Amino acid sequence: MELAKRQIGDRLDVAVKGRLDAYWAEHLARLLAEAIGGGTRHLRLDLGEVDYLSSAGIRVLLQYYKQLKGGRGSFLVSATSAPVKTVLALVGLEELLGGKGEPSPSRSGGVGESDEQSRVTLLDRGAARFEVFAGSPFASLSCRAIGDPGLLSGGLCARRTQSLPMQFPQGAFAVGLGALGYDFQDCRDRFGEFLAVAGALVYRPTGMRPVPDYQLQAG
Repeated sequence: MELAKRQIGDRLDVAVKGRLDAYWAEHLARLLAEAIGGGTRHLRLDLGEVDYLSSAGIRVLLQYYKQLKGGRGSFLVSATSAPVKTVLALVGLEELLGGKGEPSPSRSGGVGESDEQSRVTLLDRGAARFEVFAGSPFASLSCRAIGDPGLLSGGLCARRTQSLPMQFPQGAFAVGLGALGYDFQDCRDRFGEFLAVAGALVYRPTGMRPVPDYQLQAG
């Protein structure tokens, strides 16, 4: 990822290029924290060349939006790529971060304030917190294996012929090796431990620091 900043009066413009995943979100957060610590109260981000935005990146955007708004400053995403625009729309933040006003109640549920979420049972176990949803006691589960695990005996070597595009609707659960991306070429260097449950997709890219990289998206 590349970060380019430019000071214009009392406003700092930051252009971001590349993947804004869990690892690089830390770098962006550090840059924004240093800017605010140095007296900047107005930030404008250009995400027009960001090809991937994870939930960790969303948290950074929302954190500094709230911080500056609470301090009578401003935080605006001036440009978004197609992937970023899609993700922000899915979580109900496109209008908020795009400077078009507060999101409507029907869209703000993605931030975590819906009635359904208030009925979730929370269980704290050590350093982990589990959200428990009531399910159907008569539901059934059918399982199937996809791919050949024998191919991994000599080490992971992702090949186009061994990779399958998959979709995971709300009722699906999957565990294995995979990556979030548009096609094999986009994913080939990022296959890693992969989990899908209730429409949430979580994976850890191979070769990256041991930090989570996840994205919540329908399907």
